[in-house]
Amino acid sequence: MEKHTKQEMLEQALRGNLASGLWKPGDKLPSETELMQQYHVSRTLVRNVLATLIHDGLIESVHGKGSFVLPKKIHAHAPYKQLIREQLEQKGYLTENKVLECKLVTASPKLASLLRVSEGSDVYFYRHIRYVDGQPFSISDSFLPRHLFPDFESHDIYHAMLSDIMEAYGYHICSTNEFLEVIFASSNVARLLEVAAGYPLLSLEQLNYSENDVPFEVIHVMFRGDRIRLHFDYNR
Repeated sequence: MEKHTKQEMLEQALRGNLASGLWKPGDKLPSETELMQQYHVSRTLVRNVLATLIHDGLIESVHGKGSFVLPKKIHAHAPYKQLIREQLEQKGYLTENKVLECKLVTASPKLASLLRVSEGSDVYFYRHIRYVDGQPFSISDSFLPRHLFPDFESHDIYHAMLSDIMEAYGYHICSTNEFLEVIFASSNVARLLEVAAGYPLLSLEQLNYSENDVPFEVIHVMFRGDRIRLHFDYNR
């Protein structure tokens, strides 16, 4: 019972330091030995508490260097029912979108199958990066069939929201298929998101359908794995 009480006290103390901002994102935590001496506990108990904080996504352990505070993850619902941008702004975050590229590409076999177009047909590729409170948050790649969005380039694609442009053509999400997995950042994506190459990203791919069951967009969003926690709620 005494050991359990000491562990609870240590965990509460460390969580308090994180919650109060005493330890900020990027800060290195005291070493195991320092924590043992400060709180008069065993090394095993310290390691158990640190493992709990790692599991909860509050800190990370870097081999040979120690434990470091991670940025607080943003809790958001999957964007099927409400755009991530709208959710972030409602929570008070400052968001900024920057369009990186917009061009015509030819549909790969996979894209052609998903969008029900001929392989090699024209598809718009639209990439933008989102910043949250000034820090890179995600990169989104959208693929739109050209025949559904004629004269797409005539819109203010570098300033207007893509969702608003699609609405102007009469397309909004009525149903979707979602695919979620962990991927690792390529050197180019890592540079844009300001992480190391090979950094884990949360990858969400959606195939969006209109009210007439027309697939009009394939979107692939790559979130920094340390910045978001996605909530999927299909009960409402």
